This record gives sequence, C-alpha cells and structure tokens, in this order.
Amino acid sequence: MLFCKDITKNIEKDFRKIAPRDHIISEITMNGSQCYLTERARASFRDLFEIIINSIEFQNVTNNDVFRELRRIYVEFLSKNTKPTIEEIIEKLHVTLNSLKKNLNLLIPTEGITIEQGCKFQIGEITLEERKEDFFEKFNLVDGVFKDLILKRYESHNYWSKITIYGSEKYAEEYVTSYTQHHLSIFLIYITACSSKYFTCSRIRLLLNNMDGYKTLTQLSWEEGVPSSLSYKSSLGTFSIVNIDEIMMIGFKKTSFHISLPKMVDKKNKNEIESAICRCLYWFGEAYKEPVLGMKFLKLWSCIECFFSIDHEEVTTANAVGIATVLKTIDRIFPHTSPKNIKYSDYKKTAKKFYKLRSEITHSAMYDHIQVSDVEELSVWVISVVYIMIYFVEEKLYELSEVKKIIQKNAAELVAKEASYDETKLFNSNLKM
Repeated sequence: MLFCKDITKNIEKDFRKIAPRDHIISEITMNGSQCYLTERARASFRDLFEIIINSIEFQNVTNNDVFRELRRIYVEFLSKNTKPTIEEIIEKLHVTLNSLKKNLNLLIPTEGITIEQGCKFQIGEITLEERKEDFFEKFNLVDGVFKDLILKRYESHNYWSKITIYGSEKYAEEYVTSYTQHHLSIFLIYITACSSKYFTCSRIRLLLNNMDGYKTLTQLSWEEGVPSSLSYKSSLGTFSIVNIDEIMMIGFKKTSFHISLPKMVDKKNKNEIESAICRCLYWFGEAYKEPVLGMKFLKLWSCIECFFSIDHEEVTTANAVGIATVLKTIDRIFPHTSPKNIKYSDYKKTAKKFYKLRSEITHSAMYDHIQVSDVEELSVWVISVVYIMIYFVEEKLYELSEVKKIIQKNAAELVAKEASYDETKLFNSNLKM
C-alpha cells in the first residue's frame, strides 16, 4: 500500500482536506514537488511506524527521531520508484538513526550551593563546576550579537552542572531532565541524612525549566485612591546556601547512596525493587524543590507509597507496619544516632498520624496543618526506607512481595518482643510494690 503507483496526488491537481492529526505525514516533498499522500497511504505509514516502534528497541533516540527518519527514508525510496523490502527499510533506518547520535555536552545552571576550592563535585556523569573566565576561549566565538548574548547568559550564574549524553539531540533534551533529577536526589538524600534541616532550609536546583532564581523579591503597595502612597518592600529569600567541601564529598562517596544508587539509576533492566527506589528518588527530588509545606509532605509520602502498599489493601496499616519496622531496624543498626526508647508501636502510631495528615491534604484540601518538623521527620523516614531497600537489593531480592514477607515477619517479632518487654516491666513493678 505504501508503494503503489497511485500513492501520491500532485498538490496542484488534488486539493483534498487533510485532518490536522494527519498533517505531519500528509504532505511530502518528492523530486522537488509537493505531494499529498492518499488516505490509504497515510494510514499505512502510521501502521508501519507503530509496528516498528513496538517491535524494535532503538537506543538513545526518541520516537520522534524514528518517525522523522522513517518518513525521510520512505520519501527517498518513493522518489526513486523503488519498492524496498522491510529488511532494507529497517537497515537504512538503523544507519540514519546512528548518524544522529553524538556525544553532547550540556551545561545547566545550578543554584543553592558553593564549592570550596579544590573540591571536585561529581554524581554519576554529572560534574558541577564554577563559572570560568576563560571557558569560551576554546569555542573561538566571533564577535557579534550571539557572542554577547551567550556570554551574558553564562555569566548570570556562578555554578553550572555539566553532563555528557550520547544520543540524538532530542534524546538528550528528554533524557537530561530525568537523569539529572534522579542523581541530584541521591545527593539530597545524603545531605538530608546529615541534617534534616537541609531538606527545608536549602534549595539546590538545576534550572532545567524557567524557574525563579535566587533573587530579591519586591512587593509594591499603595493606598486605594492615594497614588502618592506607592511604596515597595524588598525581602531576601529564606533558603540557605549549602557549602560543599572536601570532607562532605569524602563522606558522601563512602555511603551506600553514592556507591549503589547511580548504578541503579543507570541500569537498563531494573527489577521491581530497583524501579521502586528510582520512583522514590524522583518524588524525593520533587518534594525537595516544592516550596509549599503541604505539597512537600504529600510528595514525600509518595516516596513511602512506592514500597509498602503494593496490593492496595489496608493501605494505612501496610504503610505504618512497613515504616515502623524499617525505623526499628535502623535503630538497631545505628544505635548511637537513633532516638532513645522509641518503641515499635510508637513509630506505627506516628506513621498512622502522618498518613492521616496526608489524607487531609488529598481528600479535604487542607494545607496549613503541616509543620516544618513533620516534613523534616518524614524526610528522614524516607532516607531510612531507601537505605533498607538498597540492602534488600544487595541481598539479591527482586520483588516487593519478597520485601513484604520480610517486613511482616520482622514486624511480628517486634510486636512479640515489645509485648514480652512490657510484661516483664509490669512483673518487676509488681515485685517492687
């Protein structure tokens, strides 16, 4: 159908009405002439594209790249009056798609940090560097509007994150967002583990979109009917700058977050637990950059939802049991840093309270009942959960159902141990009486 003799109609002879959704493949240029495809050809091309996309895994290109190159190959064969085999189309498609791939360096302005001299900041393939005076010398830019504009943009930020991506330009544009956000979340988890204050009082951001930077905010005000009363009030932001030094980076590199998570994010075929961890990283990053406390809390709770409520039954209890068991496990692993005398039942009770706070946001549209301390405590919980999930992955667990069985077994032991302790305590108290 794609290579029939009547496949095209000359645009000068056939002014057909083309549906907007068909426009991208309706009009083609062939041998210098503009042509419209027949409706049958348009439908056949869409079918061919869908079959190819669903049958072949193309690396480091987007579906848009595949569509555009497939269209170009189709026009090329059609203009030569050649009817290719599907193998010839696929072979040529691979060649043209490979020609689109290159190592692309991207610089992304970054806010909320300083780097001490001599300290190298790197997470995965992301390197953070301070603005350099001689950075553009290697590009041999010609004096003019473009050079002036790019220098002005570059000099407007002190720090830039550099990442090299192999693939097409469209692939790099799409990939860089998820890649940088996931890897930044790894570092955010680390600094929040150092101090939960970082989670609410700092705002490290890669400016991937048109976001407001660190700048003075100005508010205008005037009295109604009295123009001469116009005035303005300036206020500085509430976010602190995080100073990164060599000691911080040495500590970061020793953690399981730095050792395990970048490899997990980069892994092509993730198991169920690894996929859940990566979803958790995404939501942790979203929660971190969210300015509204209620939404910050809600997004943090989404991190918890990645792991424990897998069968959507008794969600509140499943999350509470999972969190409480993890936190008691962390208390046992790090007794010197854990709060004293917090029982399993206390953790479970607080988890249920937090779930209620979360439900009031989603179901009752409440937003002003979340406190900074709630957000900071929940951020530490999420880090504890990620830490334990990394351990499960290293122990060769693959599915969340396996995690659930272990959690339930440990929870039962904690309940029994706590009940035994309470009975012993009561017995000793009675003896003293």
